[in-house]
Amino acid sequence: MEGNRGRRVKNRVVLGVTALVVIWTVVVHAQSHWNPTFAYPLFIGIAFHSFVVGDHHTLSWDKIGFAAELAVNLATYIGLSIAIPVRFFG
Repeated sequence: MEGNRGRRVKNRVVLGVTALVVIWTVVVHAQSHWNPTFAYPLFIGIAFHSFVVGDHHTLSWDKIGFAAELAVNLATYIGLSIAIPVRFFG
């Protein structure tokens, strides 16, 4: 009985952290002005955006780079928010 309760609590924590990551990422990307303080945790995606866009500074490449940046940030932090509790809390 206690095992199911612990598993439900862990699932809620993982879901909460995942929701926080998604909200943080979307809020930072949806801002009308860029705030570097909030963007530091998203540097992985920003670096990937620069890798994708390279020297091609057109609107199409910028949109592709933005989509790649958003996908990398979400995948990285959702993966970490699931992997860390599984690794350290069973």
